[in-house]
Amino acid sequence: MAASSPTPSSGTITMTQIKNAHLNSPNAGDLDSYRGVDYYVPGTGTIAQYPSGQISFDDFYNKIDLQKPSVGDQQINLIQSQYQIGGCAGGGVQGVNVRFISGVLYVYAGGFMADYGFIGSTDYDTTYGGVSITKSSLDTILNAGSGTVTGSGVTLGSNGRDTITLTALASLSNNELNVQIFYQCKGGTYPNTPGGKAQVQIATVNSGSNLTLTWSNPT
Repeated sequence: MAASSPTPSSGTITMTQIKNAHLNSPNAGDLDSYRGVDYYVPGTGTIAQYPSGQISFDDFYNKIDLQKPSVGDQQINLIQSQYQIGGCAGGGVQGVNVRFISGVLYVYAGGFMADYGFIGSTDYDTTYGGVSITKSSLDTILNAGSGTVTGSGVTLGSNGRDTITLTALASLSNNELNVQIFYQCKGGTYPNTPGGKAQVQIATVNSGSNLTLTWSNPT
């Protein structure tokens, strides 16, 4: 696939700009050829079709042809402090945040609680945690347009009898990416429950209010 460029979001649109936004299909020099053709709206994840009837230059603002999707770089702060969760009276999390960087999903925390010990802080930083879902794993559902992928467990740390582990689960449906973060206080990666302690969903991040899907050219 060729690397197309989005059309302008305002101002004058030329036929050349329309062609350059549709290098993969149909890349034609007349508007009629675009009737009923699929397009993306960059930065939103929206997939739609040009009119099948009357069509004009006004229909082409901020459009691009079908491209490989990726998640734009961003940080989402989830929980500043939550204690005594998952069946461990002395366990919890502080400053939990999710970051997408170059298509990789990271789960970080400023601190955690384990066996009644408070470690770190409530800051939304990268002191504890790391990669949960790799770019190649996330791309499997982005490229397919739907599906679910479970990440690796990210251990924030241990103290006494507790080991605090977070796992990300990402699902894509109807161009909406939903990310869930699961907590386990005995080192268990979702869906495992070592020590008989439950996996607890501590947050859901939904693209409708928090995540923006952007669209990039294929690699």
